Amino acid sequence: MTVFGIHTNAQNKSLTDLIEVWKHADALGYEWISISDHFPGAIGPVSNEAVVTHTALAASTTRARCGVLVYSIGFRHPAVLATAATTIDHLSGGRAAIGLGSGAIPKDYELYGFPFPSTAERLDMLEEGVACVASLLHDDRTEFHGKHFRIEVDNTHKPLQERLPVWVGTLGEKRGLRIVAQYADGWNAGFPSPEVFAHKRMVLLGHCEAVGRDPSTIAGSVNLVLMHDVDPEKVSEAQREQVLVGSTEQIVDRIGRYTDAGADQVNFFLPYPWPMDGLVALADALGVSSS
Repeated sequence: MTVFGIHTNAQNKSLTDLIEVWKHADALGYEWISISDHFPGAIGPVSNEAVVTHTALAASTTRARCGVLVYSIGFRHPAVLATAATTIDHLSGGRAAIGLGSGAIPKDYELYGFPFPSTAERLDMLEEGVACVASLLHDDRTEFHGKHFRIEVDNTHKPLQERLPVWVGTLGEKRGLRIVAQYADGWNAGFPSPEVFAHKRMVLLGHCEAVGRDPSTIAGSVNLVLMHDVDPEKVSEAQREQVLVGSTEQIVDRIGRYTDAGADQVNFFLPYPWPMDGLVALADALGVSSS
């Protein structure tokens, strides 16, 4: 069965606004709620810190899995992230998930004096970081000696759930999707067309074969901006390929193209003001259950 969820930026909204839509989606029966990770000034003047916001998400919901798509490994040490995720998992009753990415927005680094490495170096950090976080969450002991991270520790405080899922957000064919195949429980693709998602998924399958990974053990998700009851003709043709726009029926048909392409999960990236009526209509049309 396809998982349906929502994604809300933690930027340019108050926590009160965020909690309102999280509770609404949770009550409707959406199975996933996630946020993003940016500093103030990177994509807007207001930005709620991601670990704290992740914690608030866990504390204010009761059903949905609570994630971040994605934490930036460029300024988040994997040991700190794994410890935070474990704590949030206990707080949520075993509903936490963690997503990691390479951190591609220069302002997140430059405004606060962090070095902004090259793409290749950030991918090196991502590979090491995902390996560390996965081991810290899933193994009894972590021994990792890399260029960027060195960890030797017995993992004595485990998540509540048996396997807290580690996601990687990427569209990168050469390295990003290889990292997914090697270490991740889930892959998140941001705003691709159905055709692009299908192509990237085939690339991922190739990496899985190369590293001996069963691809059925990796969930594939897509984030798409929800523009419910917006006239598609008011959206550029290029943008239409990357959003869910139109009537409930048009959006459901569009979602079918992603599931046909292999998506296991579809996350509605919500614009503000929140499209509450659209969430209700799509929950009903898609069979999302609050029981």
